[in-house]
Formats: sequence, C-alpha cells, structure tokens
Amino acid sequence: MNTPQPTSTRGRKRLVRTGLIAAAAATLLLGTAISSANGAVPTTVAPPAPPVAGTPTGGWLTLETGAVNRVAYFPVAGPAAATQPLTAGASCQQLATDSSLLGFGGWVGNPSSPSAVALKYGSIGVVGTATGTSKSCAQVNALTEKLDLTINLDGPVASAAFLDIEVKGSSRIVATPKLGGVPVGPQFQLLTGSAVAGDGIPSSCRTNDDYGNDDHETGNCRWAISTPTWLGPDDGQYFDSLTLEATKGAFSLEGGADWGRPGVTLPVGLPPKASFFELAADVIKCGETTDQVGGGNDAPVILTRLETNADDSPCLPVAFSLTSEGSEVHFVKPLDFQIPAQYIFNVTWTKAGNLVQQTLPTTVDWESGLGDIAIPQCLLPEVTGGVLTGLQTPPGPGDDQDPAAGIQYACIGAATYTSNGPGSWTAVEQIYLTGDAYMRG
Repeated sequence: MNTPQPTSTRGRKRLVRTGLIAAAAATLLLGTAISSANGAVPTTVAPPAPPVAGTPTGGWLTLETGAVNRVAYFPVAGPAAATQPLTAGASCQQLATDSSLLGFGGWVGNPSSPSAVALKYGSIGVVGTATGTSKSCAQVNALTEKLDLTINLDGPVASAAFLDIEVKGSSRIVATPKLGGVPVGPQFQLLTGSAVAGDGIPSSCRTNDDYGNDDHETGNCRWAISTPTWLGPDDGQYFDSLTLEATKGAFSLEGGADWGRPGVTLPVGLPPKASFFELAADVIKCGETTDQVGGGNDAPVILTRLETNADDSPCLPVAFSLTSEGSEVHFVKPLDFQIPAQYIFNVTWTKAGNLVQQTLPTTVDWESGLGDIAIPQCLLPEVTGGVLTGLQTPPGPGDDQDPAAGIQYACIGAATYTSNGPGSWTAVEQIYLTGDAYMRG
C-alpha cells in the first residue's frame, strides 16, 4: 500500500525522541462557520482579507455549482486530476452524475425511504414529498430529509470540509461524519437566525437574518466541518462521508452559485468559491503494511496493522498519517474510532551511549499530561523468524499505560542493537501498540 508522505506536519502528535507515538486529537463540539454576510462595511474600510488555506496531505475534492456544475479532484500539486460533471434533471428530477468522485444520496424519513437528489438554480437538495400541488426541490427540510455525500476516491479520505450552505431562515443544521458507514467523532452544527440563538446557543453564522434569500449572498454561510488547515491543528477526525440534515429550518448545498466572498483563499488553480473537502493521504486496512517513511537523517519506520483488533471487534479501515522527523516518529489516527486496532512499528533509531544499557529509552507520550514514559519490553511477544507478529495475550485493563481513555499500551517485542563506534548505537526496534493518545482541547 502506498502511503504518500505529507508536505505538512500540522497536528501530528509526537512520538517523542526515542519514542513511539500514537495519535489523536481535540474533541470539537460545534462546527465553525464563516458568514458571507458580515454586515455593512463602510466604503472607506476594506473588508478583511480571507484566511489562506494550507496544503492538506491528500489534496482537495471540490464541488462547483452555478455557471459550472462539477466535482473535481486536485492533488497536492498540479491541475485537476479527475472531474465529475453534474447535470440538472428536468424539473425536480434526479441530477445526473456518475458518482466517480463524490456520490449524492437523499432520503426522507429513514434510510429505507431513498429519495432523488436534485440540482436546481445552483442548489443541491433532496426531492421532498409532494404537498398539495407542489413539492420541495433542491433543498433539505427539517426533521424529514437528509442529504448524504460520499467520497469515492481510492485511498484518500477527508480530514475536513468547508461547505457553501444556503440557509433558509432560522436554522439548525447538523453534519454527521462517517468512515466506512460508521459515525466517527462528534457531530457538527451550523446555527443561524434569532430563533436558534434563542435556544441558548450563540448563532454561528447570521444573527439577525430570519429569512432565506435564494439569490443573494446574505442567504449563504461558509461552514467549516472538523478543522481545516487555516483554523488550527488537525483534530484527528477523518471521514469518507457526511450526512447533512436540518433539525430546524432548511438548507441547500451549493458550490459558489450565489455571489459573495468565498471565506478562504485557496491555492491558485482551484475554484475559489467552491465547497471542498481537504483530504488525508491514506487509510490502513487490517493486515496491511505501509511503505517506509523517513530515511537519511529521519528515523526509518514501517507500520503494519494486524489482522484483528485486540478485543476481536470488527476490523474496519482507519485513516492515518505517518511521518518521521529526526528521532521523532509521528502517527495520527482518529481519536475514538477503532481504538483496539493493533499495530507493529518497525523503527530504526540512532541512539547515544557506549553500552546498550546506556542508550536513551524509547518513549511514548499518550498526551494526557503524563508526559513521556519509557516503553517496556513485551512480556509474551509472538516472534517468528525475528519478526514481531503480535502478543500471545492482548493487553487488558491491568496493562493500561494511560487511564485517561480505554486501554492504551505499547511494548518492545523484538530489537537488535549494533555499535556504530564510541558513543553511538543503531537500534532496530519492533514496537507493538494499541489505543489512542488522548487530548482534550
């Protein structure tokens, strides 16, 4: 399995010096939004410049609507590598697309009641149930309708999204991220209008607008889901689909169809007003092994995921990032997804000391305030032909190295040490790890 090396190390949790590191991140309770309508701006005062997006490890998936209706995949560098046209159906009929990059699904009431997804006037929504002589088209109405977006790329999944949402009056909109069809991490909410603000939660988009204007920027909000590159470190929440629904009001998904500021500056060549997903480079499935990361002055590391989880729960793909910088290895994965997944890290370190016993210990930081702890030797490792393949008995509560969350455990199951001369040793260590580093922010 190829694992593209990131161009950025934002949000990577440390495997400290001599250490192995596990990953994850802060828990977000509410999504953030940047409103296209920030109130009147005096003619003598220029509006503030929008923030500049960074470069995600896996590129971008963009959605444009309006003059151009399409989905496009942009790698980290260069022009669009693939495109997916979107064609509006007649009247209120299903939009036509091959779903090669992004799939669209809609349902009314429950998943057993699928409904068409329509594109009309630059807006995407669910074809609702007829009321009298009419039915809603290209919007998602509260409590009954949901819109699913599914990334269909081979490998990359989303680390964040930034959506152009046309809101219909005072609304509460909820996004549920999923990976492999399973919800992951917290939901995100977009709140707008005085009625929602009256619930005791501050409005995160427009505060005084209780109407929806389909033809003007005051009807649109730019919604950040998870943590895009310009808003802070990676929060460790990865997903390959989003379910969007309104618990109050209604909304449509757009990609720049209405005028207004885009909310963020994308790299040259990307559509400036599109909705988009920032992509993580890869996922690791059960039994897979990555290519080597690092080399030269950076510790070489290879990651293998075992075939089973430590508690025999279903083994599902996990989004991750693996980097190496000097004597630090960084491993990032979702905070609360597939916690009992088991991994073997094969790492080559250069360690100081004249004797093996004097080398600096390999440490792990579980990121709960305990700091670095020395990784112990595995008590009952399974080693075949010098290769660590797991533990005879998976770790239990008594082995937990960090009581903050679940069972988190690391141990060295096999190692060789070779002298490089006075004061230096090369250590090749095979390290078993399960669990998540746990951070709240």
